[in-house]
Amino acid sequence: LQGAGFELRAVRPPTVPPGTARLRVVTHAFNTTDQIANLAKALLARKLPAPGVAVTPPAPGRPIVVVGTDTGIGKTVVSAALLRALADAGPASYWKPVQTGDDDDTSTVEALSGVPCPRRPDFHFALPAAPHEAAQAEGDEVDVARLDQTLRALRAQPGAVVIELAGGLHVPLTDDVLQADWLARHRPEVVLVARSGLGTLNHTQLTLEALARRGLRPRALVLVGDPHPANRATLARRTGLEPYELPWLDPLTPEALQAWVVESELRP
Repeated sequence: LQGAGFELRAVRPPTVPPGTARLRVVTHAFNTTDQIANLAKALLARKLPAPGVAVTPPAPGRPIVVVGTDTGIGKTVVSAALLRALADAGPASYWKPVQTGDDDDTSTVEALSGVPCPRRPDFHFALPAAPHEAAQAEGDEVDVARLDQTLRALRAQPGAVVIELAGGLHVPLTDDVLQADWLARHRPEVVLVARSGLGTLNHTQLTLEALARRGLRPRALVLVGDPHPANRATLARRTGLEPYELPWLDPLTPEALQAWVVESELRP
C-alpha cells in the first residue's frame, strides 16, 4: 500500500497485545473524496483478514514462471506487475535465469515494481540472441545444472519468486535443452504472456498446446497491447482462461503499473 502512495504504519507488540498486530490508517481534513475512495479500493483489493483472524504464512518456495509466446511482447512488465501483487501478500522476489543483450530486465522489474531484486541472472551474454547462440558467441554454454541448483535453492526459501524466461517457450537454453524441457522438469506455476492483436490466436494456442504436451497449464493468460475484444473472447472460449488485458502504459511508470494491478484485481 505504501508502494501505491498511501502512508500506512504497522502497530505491533508490545504496543498492542500479542496476536493483534494491525495497520494504522489515518485520513485528514485535507484528503479529497477521490483519495479516500482510492484508499478504500486499494484496501479491498488486498482482501485484508478480519481482526483476530490468524494469517496463514505463505507456502515456501513458490516459483511462478512468466512464459511468452515470443520475444519483446511485455514479459518484463508483466513480471513487474506480478511481483508487485505478490509482494503485497508476502515475501516475493524475481529471478531472470539467463539475460542476453544490453537489456537489464532485473533492474527494470525492480524499478517498476518497487520491490528489491538483489538476485542477478546466473548467466548474462552480450549478444542479443537466444541463450544457446549468445553463449556460443562467447565460447561458453548455459549450465542447466546450475539453473537447477538455483531453482532448488529458491524453492527452499519462503515466499514466491517470479521467474522470467528469455524469449518464447521453444527457445533453446543449450543445443539439447529447450526452455520448455526445463519447465517440464521442474513443473512450476506458469503465467503466459501474449500479444493482444493480430497473430496472437495462432501463437498463443500453439504455446498452450506445447505446455499441455508437458502436462503444464497456465494459471493466467495476460494479453499485452491495445485491447482486442474479438481475440480476447476467442482465447477465453478456447482456453477456458479469462485473460487479463494489459494496455500499453504511456508513460510506463511504477504508479501506472500499480494502478493496473489494483484495477485488474491481480491477486496471488
